[in-house]
Amino acid sequence: KMGVGPMGEAEILSGTCRGLRIGSVGHSDLSSNLTLGYALRVSGLGVECSIQAVFNGTLDISVRAADASMNATVQMEPFSQETMPAMPLPFGNLSLSDCSASMASSEVVFNGTSDLLDIIGRGPASDFILEMIAMTACTQVEEMVSTKGTAAMKRAAGLSQLLLEPPKALPEPAVLKQPIDWGSYPPVTVLKNLLQERFSLWSHRIVDILNVNSFDAALVSTANVTLELRQLRLTGEGAEDKPGMSVIGEQHTLGIDADFPGLAVETVVLLRVALPGQPVLNEVLTLAVGLYNASLRGRALFDE
Repeated sequence: KMGVGPMGEAEILSGTCRGLRIGSVGHSDLSSNLTLGYALRVSGLGVECSIQAVFNGTLDISVRAADASMNATVQMEPFSQETMPAMPLPFGNLSLSDCSASMASSEVVFNGTSDLLDIIGRGPASDFILEMIAMTACTQVEEMVSTKGTAAMKRAAGLSQLLLEPPKALPEPAVLKQPIDWGSYPPVTVLKNLLQERFSLWSHRIVDILNVNSFDAALVSTANVTLELRQLRLTGEGAEDKPGMSVIGEQHTLGIDADFPGLAVETVVLLRVALPGQPVLNEVLTLAVGLYNASLRGRALFDE
């Protein structure tokens, strides 16, 4: 519908527009706190429209705008989500105010059988009628922004809520078999107590804490140089005044702590050097490092 001042509203049946032209669009920021605001200025607006309406008879309107303009202020309220109220988004109510329009260099022609034509006249409209049309255009735009624009913002707010909701926690995987808790596993408990009570058996004896004779692990590997770990041995001498070694069992962690006099780690490594045009060098190196104490731990997942 289209307002026609104090006489009421004309019902628009159909209409077409073509040849839309916009000379320039300007804006200035009027935002305050969390409310977004912009002053818009549209000038050099040109368009040709043909409108068929009814108001106590047929009303045909032909509009040819050549240099129309419109100024308005658009405001958007913040929107606070239930899931994240501390982060408002610009998807609140949309409104348009301070609208003014000018139909300069424009022509509007009325024809038909409507009683309205007896008042406004047939043919080209007067400047007064052009001002009324400009006011009606502002009213229509304000209503469209406040209704359809706000509805579009609400749809956008709904989509944003879906995107910003915290992800749902994944269900815990089903436990197929419960792994052993080494802290309460009877054989480990027995071994702990045995080492605690019988530590004097190792008094003044050399104890092999760890002895691996076939490691074959590459420590360094380049195009010309290779360093391989072949053997690893951890030894110590038992003492009379302390156990020297203990077994560690905590949930899924299993290991040993060693604190012996003369504790040392011995390694045997193979150094291989192959330079272009030279014979290959293979050298076996034995390295021994003295330690105060040593601790070896690892995760061991077994079921009974």
